[in-house]
Amino acid sequence: MGLSSLERVMLINQYKILEKLYPDEASHYQRLIKVLERGYELHYDRIYEDLWEEMSAAECKEVLEIIDLYRVLAATLDKYGDNPIVKKEDVRFPGFDSGSEAKQLFFTQYFLHDLVRFKALHSPDGQYDSREPMLPVYRKMLQVWYRFPNRFSLTLEQVLLVLKVDDGPANDPYGGNIIPCT
Repeated sequence: MGLSSLERVMLINQYKILEKLYPDEASHYQRLIKVLERGYELHYDRIYEDLWEEMSAAECKEVLEIIDLYRVLAATLDKYGDNPIVKKEDVRFPGFDSGSEAKQLFFTQYFLHDLVRFKALHSPDGQYDSREPMLPVYRKMLQVWYRFPNRFSLTLEQVLLVLKVDDGPANDPYGGNIIPCT
């Protein structure tokens, strides 16, 4: 990736400021300055090494929909209280797999903790690593949830249908038509 002379000068000046502000990291900034001053394009990627892969708006919205689903499941259980059909641990948000769903995992931590949202869904340790891929399951859950006429006010039976997505459509009174998630 090439940088214009103007971009290089601007970055050099920023790194010189950072070098003075953070003396413990001065050698790191000095190396970046040298790369930019001398135009070592092969090493420009070192400038971006701390940047994470972008997460699209659609990916963020999908995570928010999953969080919203679990918020509704938990609120429904709170409304009905202790019961033999659904238990508190059944509606606990498991999170995402750190190995294959890291973007979703870190966005969840950011949204719930950094933005201090939906405290009822907070993990006691602030971690949301399910240790197994969850997106396929969540997508099936969302498809069932989207079919309910009033998906923000569920019955315990509807909660059970959402939680039992892998059991198949045999007992699904809302029909087997799956609406794709976007």
